[in-house]
Amino acid sequence: AARIEREFPARGDAERLRFGRALRKYRALAVAGTCYNAAIVADRVVFWCSAEGRRVSSWFWTSPYDTAVFLAYLSVVPSLTIFLVRVETDFYDRFREYYGAVSKHGTLAQVLHAKERMAECLRESLRRVFLAQGPLSLALIAFAPWIGAGLGLDRLQAAMLRPLLVGAALHILALFGTIILLYFDRRRDAAEVSAVFFVANLVLTAVTLWAGPRFYGQGYPMAALLTAAWAYHRLEQTLRDLEYLTFASQPMVPEDQPAAAS
Repeated sequence: AARIEREFPARGDAERLRFGRALRKYRALAVAGTCYNAAIVADRVVFWCSAEGRRVSSWFWTSPYDTAVFLAYLSVVPSLTIFLVRVETDFYDRFREYYGAVSKHGTLAQVLHAKERMAECLRESLRRVFLAQGPLSLALIAFAPWIGAGLGLDRLQAAMLRPLLVGAALHILALFGTIILLYFDRRRDAAEVSAVFFVANLVLTAVTLWAGPRFYGQGYPMAALLTAAWAYHRLEQTLRDLEYLTFASQPMVPEDQPAAAS
């Protein structure tokens, strides 16, 4: 909301009120975005507030965890690239094909066929992500001690790197599931997934921090696994009932037309 206001400043109170009404209408999107971005930094904030945290200046804090999790994030750049290309090309084409069959009053068989093609394209996209990210993550995990030594990480950071690499890969799967839910306008489901990620990452990181250095870095992958499982559970439900959701979610009367008096 703040970014939109900065890029497209409102002209007068009337526009600000319209923006506020739109925010209330799409509050699930606001919740999803807020919770997801809070979840990304939740584990780091927990470490900053612990004995491992170091104050750099004013509100700026750091901890050994920051460097390790940053390196883990870098490991998923190939998956992000592959998924972006697949979603913006093949999947989007199948997505438009499905809703085109609906809007052009296709038969039920045509709608179901388009749905199956879209689901198959989604499965193929995820398969390609696995084929690209799986071997890369396994190789990085296997060579983590040497990578850590080469980058000058201390023993604690090197020990955290392995679970964080797993967590980053699972995080990307959760993110992909959330993005696809939003393609189908499942805003509440996306908000739910993001809230699960935020709470799980916050709580599990705090628990592993309390458990001691041996468990540092393990809260994030557990939270990402839980989030990915929940995201794909919701996505599976959406795909299973997609034709029902497509038709049942349509308004009986267009929003710009009043309902007929009874």
